[in-house]
Amino acid sequence: MSAPPIHPGEAPAPEETRLAWLVAIVAAGLMIVSGALALDLHNQKRRLQNLSAQLKETSALRETENKNLAARSRTQESALRRLGDAYADTQSDLKKLNEAYTQREPMAKQAAEIQDKIQALANDLVDLAKTDQDARTIAGKYHIQQTPQPPGAKPAKP
Repeated sequence: MSAPPIHPGEAPAPEETRLAWLVAIVAAGLMIVSGALALDLHNQKRRLQNLSAQLKETSALRETENKNLAARSRTQESALRRLGDAYADTQSDLKKLNEAYTQREPMAKQAAEIQDKIQALANDLVDLAKTDQDARTIAGKYHIQQTPQPPGAKPAKP
């Protein structure tokens, strides 16, 4: 069963207004969530890169100290043990970050898909706002507008 069409000057049914508000609220929430997921994934990747650099530095430090350990026989075992622990901790952290990155990669893809859907929803709202006053009100309230595509950019997916 469908609602009767809205004619110009006729007030929309309360269900349609609530649905429009619900769509706008859900769209805004999804945009926030997708942005947070993308930022979190970016931060995790940066941490992974930093730990990888630290791991390389730790390995280089271990080699350097191994050359000097021959002259320092008393501290040889202690230094090797500390370096081994640091290396193992770094390896463990690197493995955990790799796992986290792998686990979050699907979420980032999903966030991108959601962002595309939100963009399509916003585009539909802008198109509808050309003929519907409620849509125009919602688009105005949330400052939703179409911006021109930069040169060389892919067109938005329908």
